Amino acid sequence: MLRHGLLERRLALILIAIAIIYAALMSYFSFLRYTDFYTSNWDLGIAMQSLWTNTHGYLLYESGDYESFGVLSFLQVHSTYIAISISYIYGIYPSPLLLFIIQSVFVTLSVVPIYFISKKVGLSASATIFIVLLFLLNFSIISGILYDFHWESLIPVEFFTLFLLVLEKRYYLSLGVFAIGCMTLEIFPFILVGVIFYFFLTKYLPGSNKTSLWTDIPNSILLSFLLIAIFSYFLIRYAQYDLIPLLVHEPINTGKTVSTAINLFSFHISLSNISESILYWFMIILTLGMLPLFSPKLLLIAAPWVFYTFFLAVGFTTAFGNQDSLLTTPYAMLVVCPPK
Repeated sequence: MLRHGLLERRLALILIAIAIIYAALMSYFSFLRYTDFYTSNWDLGIAMQSLWTNTHGYLLYESGDYESFGVLSFLQVHSTYIAISISYIYGIYPSPLLLFIIQSVFVTLSVVPIYFISKKVGLSASATIFIVLLFLLNFSIISGILYDFHWESLIPVEFFTLFLLVLEKRYYLSLGVFAIGCMTLEIFPFILVGVIFYFFLTKYLPGSNKTSLWTDIPNSILLSFLLIAIFSYFLIRYAQYDLIPLLVHEPINTGKTVSTAINLFSFHISLSNISESILYWFMIILTLGMLPLFSPKLLLIAAPWVFYTFFLAVGFTTAFGNQDSLLTTPYAMLVVCPPK
């Protein structure tokens, strides 16, 4: 027992050291790209301007999306309400370096839920370290971090934490994480749908162990989560198109909430898009050493994103390695907890 405790402590220290070194290096390299002008005034500039204006009397105002879409507030584009609180941190030291540090730290924090998930399923210390390094050193994750500053960098730790809490049946806490995720990006309800889809189907797939950690979550809980995800999506869109415009004294987009939801079923598909999407997901899996293919059930959790990339977002998969990798790669990363 004492030896086990020492091993756990040693593993924790190793992971902390890895996390500190990684976050420091990613922050430095991101800032180095910025000082070498290998950046843009789009996403980074929008983030800097919206955070600054929020602490000076304007609700995340920024000019980039005003020029492109005619909207004043960043909240009319994304549901990034978490930026309101982060803006006060940014106000202490308004610099791109601070944003790069925030981005690198949040991605690195994924180590924490990955560690607890691996511990939950009984992986060895060496396997846990391997999984952590596989995630952090994945070139799609690194390229996503180095590609300016994006709020997508908060999603991996939120996703892994949500999965962990559902796995541990800590449902109220998982809803807290879900709420934070929804205040990060409007896609988070679909992330919850993926988690629901995975836990539900693994109950009924051939060869499933009916008494495993994965299959004893009540259907009533999963159904409740599904209803919460649907309601949250409509609430996010209603705020985006009707409430926020009122706050910034702009015309509301009557009917846009419903039409946006309907567009989720407006399939856009072509042979070129199918081939690009297949190649995109193949490359994601390839960056993880093809390991996800050894646990194909886990890929169920990526179903909403697979649906999105194949049928809704034509052209999404033509850009590999940008900030969207921070959304798609974590799904395939769940080889960390193969179903028992």
